[in-house]
Amino acid sequence: METPEPWVYGPLELIKHAEEHQLANGDFDKRMALIGYDNAIEVSIRTFLQLHSTQRRGAEYPKVQVNTWLTNYHSLLDFFFDEFLTNLVQTPQIAKKIYIHYHDLRNNLYHEGKNFVPVERDIQGTRAAALYTFSVLFAVNGEELLQETPTLHTPNTTKINFHGSEIDIFKIPLKEGVTLFRIRYTGRSSHTCDLYDENDSRISQLITPLEGHFALSQTTTSHRYGKQANIEKDGVYVLKVLADSGIWDIEVE
Repeated sequence: METPEPWVYGPLELIKHAEEHQLANGDFDKRMALIGYDNAIEVSIRTFLQLHSTQRRGAEYPKVQVNTWLTNYHSLLDFFFDEFLTNLVQTPQIAKKIYIHYHDLRNNLYHEGKNFVPVERDIQGTRAAALYTFSVLFAVNGEELLQETPTLHTPNTTKINFHGSEIDIFKIPLKEGVTLFRIRYTGRSSHTCDLYDENDSRISQLITPLEGHFALSQTTTSHRYGKQANIEKDGVYVLKVLADSGIWDIEVE
């Protein structure tokens, strides 16, 4: 594949950034993926409109009209659908009203602070719209470019699984940043889980005594916890679990 023109990398990196959040697949990442893909649509159109005509295959537009199109997201869509695709004599693969739906979702997350998690079909749909817009405007294969673009961030996606019972300890190599803990305790007693550094100083109560306090009974139940800890430096840490009975299943990411 030919090396793309330098001005395509800005929009491409936005799509790549969204893609990495989508692959991370946490609730926060799903929100950021949808926002990122939607932003890439807007930046792709803005970038194209602000290029010199020689950089957009000779297409020329009156400056006054360009400024009108650059006014907001909806006027940018007007350019893309009513001017650009019309001149290409191309039937849109994705309708304008679908773009508006994804943009409304993005606004709910970005401007109104609504704490919902986008469903997978909306994330995939926004991704498809971003890649389609990018590919058509810059006459490139966005999907191929996305796969060939180096990773922007090196996520710590290594997962470690631990299984134990009652009182147990586990040594964990962790990297600086946020570490996720998915913990399941199955039993019928009170239980706690704490993370310690190499100096045996507790840095996080993953399951507090209040959370893990259950009256002893004859009924075995399963309790699930999703926790996170901020790791300040790379190193080996110790996870200490405590229960009078029962078993532990822990995933660290």
